[in-house]
Order: sequence, then C-alpha cells, then structure tokens
Amino acid sequence: MTHNELAKLLYTSQRKISRIENGEAEPSVKDIILICKYFNVSADYLLGLEDHISEPKEN
Repeated sequence: MTHNELAKLLYTSQRKISRIENGEAEPSVKDIILICKYFNVSADYLLGLEDHISEPKEN
C-alpha cells in the first residue's frame, strides 16, 4: 500500500503518513481504528501486543 492510498483511507495527507512511518508523529486513535477495520485486525495486533492476528470483536 502506498502512502497516498493509506492517506486516502485515513482522510489525511501523505506527509502525515510519512511522518508516522519515520517515527516523527504518532497515529491518532481514529487512525488506528480505521486501519484495524480496513485490514480486519485487532488494535492489540496492530500495536504489537499480540503475536497472532485475531479478528476484532463485533460491536
């Protein structure tokens, strides 16, 4: 996935994506939620708190 594609998914700029990738900025909670939903993974997995992919719980 390109920076441009991810930026569109998160409704943000390519620059912000680049800054997050380089450790210069942190993703917002909203960003994390959108990424989890898009890739169908839990926030724990995305944040490195789980070793295996587990599907997020249904609301």
